[in-house]
Amino acid sequence: MAVAIVATTQDTYPPRVALAVTGLTVGNVVSVYRVVGGTATVIRDANSITVADTAISALDAELSFGVPLAYRVDVGGVTTAWSSSITVTLTNGKVALSDAITGLSAEVVIVAWSTMTRRRDATVYQVGSRYITVSSPMSQFTAEMTILVETLTALYSLRALLAGTTSGIVQIRQSGAYGDVDGYVTVLSATESRVSQDGSDPRRQIVLSIVENAAWASTFITFGWSYASLELAYDGLTYADLEADYATYLDLAVADLGV
Repeated sequence: MAVAIVATTQDTYPPRVALAVTGLTVGNVVSVYRVVGGTATVIRDANSITVADTAISALDAELSFGVPLAYRVDVGGVTTAWSSSITVTLTNGKVALSDAITGLSAEVVIVAWSTMTRRRDATVYQVGSRYITVSSPMSQFTAEMTILVETLTALYSLRALLAGTTSGIVQIRQSGAYGDVDGYVTVLSATESRVSQDGSDPRRQIVLSIVENAAWASTFITFGWSYASLELAYDGLTYADLEADYATYLDLAVADLGV
């Protein structure tokens, strides 16, 4: 049986892709990559893992939206399978702030983000008529980004995300292929402003003080569904109902249970 990979888009917010790899041999060392425009990024749940079964599942919760992408399977460092090309859409044209590990997210509009400041540590010595500079590489950017949330639900989701984000990191993703927007930041502060001072308008503008960061450490695994999700999806039903929907554990592992 040849190695194969199937990518299925889940209807969560933000959307994510469930990956099912089959045709493996026990003991294979397997990596799965997301490939966008020729650039390959290893998937968090499938980074050089030694498989104990002939099939594995993974969840990609960090993909870019609005651009064609495909998934590649490497076995022992050799490319053995590709998924079909897909384009995942982020609806409403807004921006998703999210934590791929916990699943926390918020839907926002970027109102202003005009500047990004990069600095370097440097010491300047004047020797006669010359300046001697000792400096470090340029830093990642710092910025202030103003966002808008349009409902109290979105506001509460944003507060929960900022309070509970893993390692303080938030991923920013927009709905189209706009360069220099998507990325990972640490939010240092959030200042909220009411649009209506009497509280009659639920909209809020929030100024986020952010610092560019790397993604979460590879040891963190993306959260999928839990037994609580399964219990909610099959409330009052039996294992026979579950079996009718998902013939194998792999099918269940990549199922969309509304989480």
